[in-house]
Amino acid sequence: AGVFAVIHGASEIVIVLIWWGVDIATRYVLMAGILYPKKASIRKVSDDIVEISFLKPENFEYEAGQYAMIAIPKINFTQFHPFTISSSPHQDTLTMHVKGLGCWTSKLIEIAEKEKEVACLIEGPYGKLMIDLENKDKYKMVLMISGGIGVTPMYSIANELLYEYETEQ
Repeated sequence: AGVFAVIHGASEIVIVLIWWGVDIATRYVLMAGILYPKKASIRKVSDDIVEISFLKPENFEYEAGQYAMIAIPKINFTQFHPFTISSSPHQDTLTMHVKGLGCWTSKLIEIAEKEKEVACLIEGPYGKLMIDLENKDKYKMVLMISGGIGVTPMYSIANELLYEYETEQ
């Protein structure tokens, strides 16, 4: 049956599946399994918000406003969820704040009520701001508006801009 599938154009599917396998192996094995930390501190900040934090690895470089994918094996080993990195790149500790809005995040809140540390898998960072904040001549002021848990990228960006301003003085 495999020979007939290749004859009828399924070879493209095989190539895509191989590429997908390489992608999964890179993300799960290299990033999440080898390069990045395996344990994170976890604490409940409010009734529906959990802070996940760990020491930033030397090889984890990111920009303010980016996000990372995180999996908590205690909840589900294969489910990676995207969360904005709420700490700034100059800080030694990387933090993410998660609001309990669904099944996975509700389980995370339950774990945070009982435990202080959790096993985790991390991949990323991903994303990029559409505005070039590093160009000092282009923008003299910045106005950021957000609500709810959407404040996490704004917090990271504001912290980084303040740090850059203070270190230039």
